[in-house]
Amino acid sequence: MTSDRFPPILFEALAALRAKRDSISWPQRQQIAAELGKHIADDGPSDVAATLANVLAADPQPEVRKEVADLLPYLPEDAFLALAAKLEQDPNAFVRSAVAKVIARRQKTAKRQQQSRRELSKVESSFAAMAKIHGPLAAEKARKLADEQYETLVRTTLHDLKNIVSPISINTSTLLKQFSDGKPNAARCVELIGDVQRQLAYLESFMLEMRNYAQTSNADRPRCRIADLVTEAVNMTRDLLQKSKIDPESITVIHAIPPHLTAPVIRHQVVMALIHLIKNACECFDLNQGRPHKGPREVHITAEPQPGGVLAIGIRDTGPGIPPKHLAELREFSLGHSRKKEHGGTGFGLPTAYRFATAHGGSIAIDSHLGKGTLVLFTLKSGDDDAVATASEPNGDDDQPPTGESV
Repeated sequence: MTSDRFPPILFEALAALRAKRDSISWPQRQQIAAELGKHIADDGPSDVAATLANVLAADPQPEVRKEVADLLPYLPEDAFLALAAKLEQDPNAFVRSAVAKVIARRQKTAKRQQQSRRELSKVESSFAAMAKIHGPLAAEKARKLADEQYETLVRTTLHDLKNIVSPISINTSTLLKQFSDGKPNAARCVELIGDVQRQLAYLESFMLEMRNYAQTSNADRPRCRIADLVTEAVNMTRDLLQKSKIDPESITVIHAIPPHLTAPVIRHQVVMALIHLIKNACECFDLNQGRPHKGPREVHITAEPQPGGVLAIGIRDTGPGIPPKHLAELREFSLGHSRKKEHGGTGFGLPTAYRFATAHGGSIAIDSHLGKGTLVLFTLKSGDDDAVATASEPNGDDDQPPTGESV
């Protein structure tokens, strides 16, 4: 950034500080440092800004130097390294602590950027290997398909984000109008603030689901008991439902998982996938077009080995079932097909569960009949056939009765 955009008041402060530092009181110097930070954050750094930062970094008052430490992230690399090295040796502990936090954040950002470059390089290497094995035409077609999927994901996500942000914008505008009119209605303001809080909570949930959807599968896979994974997922689902409008006490979850069934898994991914599927099953009872569900409100969870070293975890509900049109859309496991957005659903749950299933060598199958309920089969590789065959045999105390409990 050129110096012609540098605020005149900061120019004057630099000249005064160079001539005689004491001509400006230290609280004013602290304010100058704060204003310099805002200016650099908004308009970018310049040589003049870096010069003023250096002058303020030598200030005898630690409060002023602390403000300089806070603006370090906005400086270019050379200026950042020089000032950070200087302030790291500061005699004041608060200044040193502020610098340490800034350096840690910068290192974390650099690490993320490096990881992103590695991941992009890995993708390019995969396309190059594909071209070598299958020919450049096949690699180019795969690249185009990947680009199309990426564009679809971005469009869908932007559409969903717009639907979240628009009500926040409308509510904040209405709230501002309440005060600009000079006679704000307290009850209406509280209502609007509550709406904004709920919408922001949903936005936070949406971003968390996006992050979960994008998680990679390179973690270690220790062998875990399926019964433990299911129990953990059921307990976490109960906590999630308690935060929603669904009464968890009104739904009974029955799970009978043989404790000797195990599989090598990335634990948090499988638990997350099961949470999505169990939560979907629990929520189905309130999706019957506003009509109360008649009959039992139960979710049954089972697990059993299948041929080929596969474990199948079944989640069956006694809900109203899924209409054929929606069922066909859900079986695509793509974003944007949520039936529950009016109930706080983000549309990432089922696609995320499917990604985690395929990352474990399995898949998800959905079977549903109107008026009878839905069965979701979550499969994953168990490791080897022998382990499954042995695990599936009853063994004394391993036999346990089914557990039935309100979610």
